[in-house]
Amino acid sequence: MKFLRYGALSRAYQQLQSKVGLAPPTRDTKEALLGLHPPGAGLEHDLAFEDIEAFTAEDVHATLKKVKRLSGPGPSGLRFEHLLTSTHACPDFSILLAKVCTKLARGAVPKSILPLLGGGRLVPFQKPGRGVRPIVLPETFRKLTGKLILRRSAEALCTALSPYQFGVGMKGGLETMTLGIRTTLESIPTYDTLISFDCSNAFNKIKRSSIAAQVIGLPEISNYLKVFYEADKPL
Repeated sequence: MKFLRYGALSRAYQQLQSKVGLAPPTRDTKEALLGLHPPGAGLEHDLAFEDIEAFTAEDVHATLKKVKRLSGPGPSGLRFEHLLTSTHACPDFSILLAKVCTKLARGAVPKSILPLLGGGRLVPFQKPGRGVRPIVLPETFRKLTGKLILRRSAEALCTALSPYQFGVGMKGGLETMTLGIRTTLESIPTYDTLISFDCSNAFNKIKRSSIAAQVIGLPEISNYLKVFYEADKPL
């Protein structure tokens, strides 16, 4: 088992305790996945690539130190562990990584390679009840570029999205949300019911044009959106 091989005992235990398995490789599973991934309508906004400050080797080091260990690879099989090992073996490799991610973030790469870097490995998990939960595992270079951008833009995103979200740029966001709800319910006796809802297939149905309209003025994010979401990528 790979988690035991790499000494990730807690991850191995979680895997053994998990009751969620892969959906069978059948025609029904394929049809379910196709139904959950409707073709994107495009950005519908003419986003121009903007020049951004180059990432540094220090940015790469700080980002790689915080990535989740043994996260699933994309279609190529490249993992963050491969990049980490390479940076330890050759310090200059971090400089090269920073240059590659900067080019991706600026859109300064040939369009012909975007299907390779922007695609993902689609893994169908069975839902506890019924149905299929699709999980896309992107290429590691795309994930690293996204993490570098998020690290740089976290404060701006937190300011722009506050107080409507607690996931981006907020430390202890879940605890803040939980305590806020509890305090509200306790301070207003007439509130004795809490309603939550879950959107069906929300991530795959959100309009890209809506995202594009909101990221104008955030050059790193608008560039990333144009590179990876202007056209559909293979799964």
